[in-house]
Amino acid sequence: MGTADPPSEADGGPTSEQSSCIYRSLFVFFRIECQALIVFSLAIFVFTNGLEYFSSGSDGILIISHLPTPYHPSTPPRNATNTSHTQPPTPLSSFHNGLDFNSSMSFCRDLNTSYPPEHWRHVSSLPVGCSRERFAIPVGEGGVNNALIRIWRAILTVNHTREMEGGRTLLLPYLRNHPARFKPAKNLGPSKLIPIDKILDISSLCEALRELNLCFLCRHEPPGRESESAVFREALPSVPAVEGSVKGVSSSNEALVWLVGGVGLDTSPRFFWFLRGLKPNPTVWKAVKSLISQFHSHNYLAVHMRIEDDWRAFKRGKFYLSASQIVGNITASRIFRHLREETGTLPGSEKNLSIFVATGEHGLAKEAWSTVPNIHLVFHTDDILPDTAPWAARSIVDFEVARDAAVFVGTGMYSTFTTNLAFFRYEEAKCQSAIRARRRRKFNISQSESLAFSSLPSYAYHNVKKWGEGLLKCRQTCWGKE
Repeated sequence: MGTADPPSEADGGPTSEQSSCIYRSLFVFFRIECQALIVFSLAIFVFTNGLEYFSSGSDGILIISHLPTPYHPSTPPRNATNTSHTQPPTPLSSFHNGLDFNSSMSFCRDLNTSYPPEHWRHVSSLPVGCSRERFAIPVGEGGVNNALIRIWRAILTVNHTREMEGGRTLLLPYLRNHPARFKPAKNLGPSKLIPIDKILDISSLCEALRELNLCFLCRHEPPGRESESAVFREALPSVPAVEGSVKGVSSSNEALVWLVGGVGLDTSPRFFWFLRGLKPNPTVWKAVKSLISQFHSHNYLAVHMRIEDDWRAFKRGKFYLSASQIVGNITASRIFRHLREETGTLPGSEKNLSIFVATGEHGLAKEAWSTVPNIHLVFHTDDILPDTAPWAARSIVDFEVARDAAVFVGTGMYSTFTTNLAFFRYEEAKCQSAIRARRRRKFNISQSESLAFSSLPSYAYHNVKKWGEGLLKCRQTCWGKE
């Protein structure tokens, strides 16, 4: 049997014009179907993996990343009443064998927030080798970011006594509550050492320190002095101070001492984990939300303008830049222009670019920015926190607002506020990249590092004349670029 011929026009079959029309219709139909399938696949990919990029310039300068919303204590902890979490994980025996800080960045994850704050007062388990009779309280002196570094250094010092005779166990840190050098005191009362939970969330901090496998008890007073709990919760009572060294800590015969660590850069994963555990307490977080609500977009610029009088005197003012110089350096950069393009806030447009300015000189900053069109300035004002809030809370608010900015610009000259921010943003972006990659079961450490700066870029405004046009990129740190 032969193959039947197709019906001809004479047999009543379709004409050549009709056939052409059918073929064109089928082509258009399948083309539309393919386009719809591609769009649907892209939507599924973005939904499951998170929006990796918001935009990228042709020079790769700005890539605004969508990161998971971090936990803040204003939101009730997940599973706070889950009775299966009555004890933290059993700690390992060594500080160096705690979290797995390796090239796969497997330690990168959100801190567990399932423990209510009161849980920690009843946790008595300690890693092997930790003293149950001798204790040390880390203390932070100076500005808040200096204080946090000093607390971290004190923590490391005490931990090094762990296996030694005379080793100690850490209690909750304290910091000095006094106004910054560039700002006069206003009804703040005398300088005193206040517990760190006056500004930070105690549960998050305690979990971070526990997971670092430190010799640590999440309480203000040592065991046996519970009757003084109210005193310790208000301010550090009379406690002997010791030299901030391993020898000084271990050789003291006192059962309870406090010490201040030194100031120095630390770009280790453990310091990042410590910073990750520093979340604002509910009062401070309320102020953070109040400031963020003033932005016109989540793609805002944050600037640390170090223009106070004490900065003129520091190192004889040899790298001091005036407010107008700082604004000029920023607005002349392609980073600023690119951010304007991406947010639709170019001069003459109907939108304004939101700019958060962290400074102790609002008047000078406002005057300098007044010549720049299409911007919306946001400052941290005195009334954003209650009168009873410690002075240190102001810096924590500024840090929290600036850390989530689309772009951050600070000083490259010896500012712990700027360098802690640049370090945190770089490492957090790298961490979030690793978290998303693990969800896709595909992780590349070099790719993670290359994306880190682009996702949450940080710059310094100090280098235009010495290092060429533009702003200095701050990757892991931004420190002393003379």
